[in-house]
Amino acid sequence: MKKITKSLFVPFLLSVFMLTACSQPDADSENKSEETILEAETEHHNEEASENAQMEALITEKIGDCHRLGFILSKNKTREEWSATIDRMIAKGAKINAEEKERIIEWLVSQNE
Repeated sequence: MKKITKSLFVPFLLSVFMLTACSQPDADSENKSEETILEAETEHHNEEASENAQMEALITEKIGDCHRLGFILSKNKTREEWSATIDRMIAKGAKINAEEKERIIEWLVSQNE
């Protein structure tokens, strides 16, 4: 009987050991996941910074003669208010096409969210 118990017990212990070893988190896998998340966050931040720089340059180019960027960014306007403001500026001679107007409005509104 002892022989049968040992022959069943040893494989059982080996199975438990193997299952336990397999269930342990893989440190390399966790580190890679964290690195991937950090890389994605960094890439997103860089894209956002690049978009901000492009939009600031566009606004400065189009209306920098009349207003400083800080003044413009200090305004908390709705989409409709920005549209009316830019329409007034176009009427006064600002060279802003329809696509630029929409990009500027979207960006300005997003800055106050």
